[in-house]
Amino acid sequence: MANIVSERTIGNILFLQVDVDPSLPTGVEAPMGSLATILGVGDLWQKVGNNLTDWAIILAGTGTPVTIGSTNQEGVADLAARSDHVHAHGDQGGGSLHDEATTLTAGFMSTTDKDKLDSIHVLKVYANTVLATAFSSATPGAPKKAAVLFTTPLPSTAYTITITSADVRVWTFESKATTGFTINSNSNQVLSGEVHWQAIEDYQG
Repeated sequence: MANIVSERTIGNILFLQVDVDPSLPTGVEAPMGSLATILGVGDLWQKVGNNLTDWAIILAGTGTPVTIGSTNQEGVADLAARSDHVHAHGDQGGGSLHDEATTLTAGFMSTTDKDKLDSIHVLKVYANTVLATAFSSATPGAPKKAAVLFTTPLPSTAYTITITSADVRVWTFESKATTGFTINSNSNQVLSGEVHWQAIEDYQG
């Protein structure tokens, strides 16, 4: 049986000197028949340090792991974390903790790329159908027209209008505003079908 030569406890780490086989290399588990095995915790013991008879066991820890930091620190706690402990990621800064993203590799976004991303303007596209019955003439014989009203106004009148229909007409528009426009059929003939329109905001880059 192995005998304890000396012992010292720091927090929940118990350091022992036992008279086991001095030829065992550092890092191996306690041998069968040693004091560690008799205590039933053989797989927790490891040979430590340069002293051939130095062994240590880390007892059950109760300390909560700290949040991940941005610099290396030796630490001063006298508690050891359990094998299933988890570190919170925490709020980390930018800087050089990760490489910047490229077209091939994921990474942090640079301030230049962030400015570019924030400057992107998503162009609005409105489209709908106007029924033939919505067209009317202001006076007898005048061309039939229909008003289009956007559900949400556009930021400006810089948008392109497209008008199509099964009825052959010289379609034009007028009274263009941020809130809508008027479709002009340029004919006083009654329409037989629906009229389709699309308004696409112009790129202002």
